[in-house]
Amino acid sequence: MNYVELKLQFADSASLRLLRADNAPLLLAVLFAAFKHEHSSAVPESRLRAILEAELEELRDAGETVATTKPTEQKAE
Repeated sequence: MNYVELKLQFADSASLRLLRADNAPLLLAVLFAAFKHEHSSAVPESRLRAILEAELEELRDAGETVATTKPTEQKAE
């Protein structure tokens, strides 16, 4: 791989864009808690939401600034 190929990957790859986002640390903390800490390969959406809310509450209590906007839903094409 060269620079140009990597640059295209970073622009086109949804997973790489997500990891470069401002909220990547929050995402990774929630995914770690859901899948690694709980030793599970499948987690219900309700449990993911609960883990996310708990993480956000903990961050707010610690005085951290966290995003408060909801993600936009992607429509199937």
